[in-house]
Amino acid sequence: MKKRILAVLTVILTILGMTACSTGVSLPSISKEDVPDMPEVSVSVSPASESAEVEHEIEPEPADDNSFALIAKSYRKVTYLDNDGKAAVTYDFSDKDGEIAEVIDDNVIFIEGRFDGDIYEYHATAYNVVTKESKEIWKSEDYIKTDSYDGVLYLCSYSYNDNHYTEAAFDAQSFKEIDNSKNQKLYDALDGYTLMNSEPVSGNYYNYTCVQRIFDKVGFALVADDTIELSTVYKFDGKKTEAVSLPVRAGSIEAYDKNFVYYTDYDTSDLISFDYKDKYCVMDEKINSVMAFEDGVLYWSEMDPAWYGAELVALYSFDENTGKTDLIATPQKHAGMTKSVIPGVTGFTVAGDCVYYIADDSVKTEWYRIVPDDTFAYIIEPIGEVLQNYDFLRYGKVKYVNDVFYCPYCNEAVGKGYIEYFELNDNVSPNAAKINETLADAAKNTLESFIEHERLTIGDESLCKDYHGEYYSVTYQNYNVNDVYTVGENYISIDMDGYWYGGGAHDLPIYSFNLFDLTTGEQVGIRDLFKGSEEDLKKAVAENTKKLAEEQIEDYGYSVFFAADAEGVYKDAYEYITFDNFEAMYGTDSLTCVIPPYALAPYAAGIIEVKIPYSELGIKLD
Repeated sequence: MKKRILAVLTVILTILGMTACSTGVSLPSISKEDVPDMPEVSVSVSPASESAEVEHEIEPEPADDNSFALIAKSYRKVTYLDNDGKAAVTYDFSDKDGEIAEVIDDNVIFIEGRFDGDIYEYHATAYNVVTKESKEIWKSEDYIKTDSYDGVLYLCSYSYNDNHYTEAAFDAQSFKEIDNSKNQKLYDALDGYTLMNSEPVSGNYYNYTCVQRIFDKVGFALVADDTIELSTVYKFDGKKTEAVSLPVRAGSIEAYDKNFVYYTDYDTSDLISFDYKDKYCVMDEKINSVMAFEDGVLYWSEMDPAWYGAELVALYSFDENTGKTDLIATPQKHAGMTKSVIPGVTGFTVAGDCVYYIADDSVKTEWYRIVPDDTFAYIIEPIGEVLQNYDFLRYGKVKYVNDVFYCPYCNEAVGKGYIEYFELNDNVSPNAAKINETLADAAKNTLESFIEHERLTIGDESLCKDYHGEYYSVTYQNYNVNDVYTVGENYISIDMDGYWYGGGAHDLPIYSFNLFDLTTGEQVGIRDLFKGSEEDLKKAVAENTKKLAEEQIEDYGYSVFFAADAEGVYKDAYEYITFDNFEAMYGTDSLTCVIPPYALAPYAAGIIEVKIPYSELGIKLD
């Protein structure tokens, strides 16, 4: 269904004008007070069969020179558009290694890391969707970024060991290497400096801007000699540098052209524009990310922290040529939808006058586009490409509870929790109400415990000053409904996953697999199903974990486990597993024991899954 969003009014948002800045920006804004209060929201669900994914049964013709493609990175899909800007054909690359970097006509460019036993290198390859042939283009010991510009594919790597850029150029049709010595000399002159992207190029996953594009469009490149203390940047014209002092210390340079540089404030994360001389403007105090900057138009997103987990996203555009700022869309995340998608931000791509992005409508995730019309309004419509259906919604609906804890001394948000839970339809089981009460109580108790923990860890005001200053970190706990399915005739499993983050390099995954007996409404676990002793369970898990390690050693020459050999893996698994920490997904004829990072293997190995047949455990799920 098409939705018309007026430039001065949306269905649920009152647009408020702010004081204009020196750039001419007048920013419409949204706030929690402008929308209905939503302490807890249930998803409006339609049967999954009503939102069936579009099938493409006709083999596509080769893409013409004007074809355009959208990249859905997290789904590993590429969708080509027709002349009307609607989905024509989609290719699924779930079984292909490497990241999708960008698309050039019939060719999809992949970047893949490979280890040959001696050295780890990154390889750039082109896969032709018509001929189904792959061609290796280039390789480097350092990470490769791509930019297709003016008929040339530029591949660039940056060595952190010697702070040096290496760029190679290839014909964008034949992928034959062409002379790039002129541009390489520019990179060589940048040794000791870090190149700032002039524009986050939409449709290019890495948002890398080649130096040729930068000099053609801007006339100079912005560089920095210290990306931590970004108080000064330099204009580099190919021969010399000119220092530019920033009025406010930068967190990151987001985009620039010859007129303005756009960056985020290091301390506040505000979006700032600066004319390189003396005029600057705070454009947005709630910026989430800058998505694109094309032809003098900057696109960014804003999110209200009060909506944590069920984000209401505001998409803005600012046109340098007219000085006009527009609120162009307000997509919202729905409970139960994939957590890898930020609605309106994920997949954001500018193509001509249209903007494309990925969002959901409470039953499916799909591509949308924003089309401007002649009445100073925007039309938002799906383009006919469903990326994911949520079949488990045929069993019920997803609800959530969320909360944000603010420090009582500085009012910084220091704890953010978002917990989903499933509510079964009455026709699934005569005990649906009992099961639903168990799930709802668990979600609310989990959130309350998390927020209470954050309250207790605040301490006194002196700790607040130390912790919530320049290096403060917010603690997050997100728990999402991942899947719901029946096991046999009498059981249903509600699978949850998410993460907890309390600072440091990365978060920690959390998960649970909640199995219920539909005939009684009781939750059941391994103690209820397995009639053996804990010793028997430890041996069964250890033996099957050992088999997994042996398979890895046979296939790859090594295993992901801490232990040096399979016998060591058996010992570690035996010592780890207990009735209390046993988590498993229950299938038709086997269960899969799930073991968290650090228990038996490093974080990089991810969650360890050990499949054990029911026949070995004497378990029967009818």
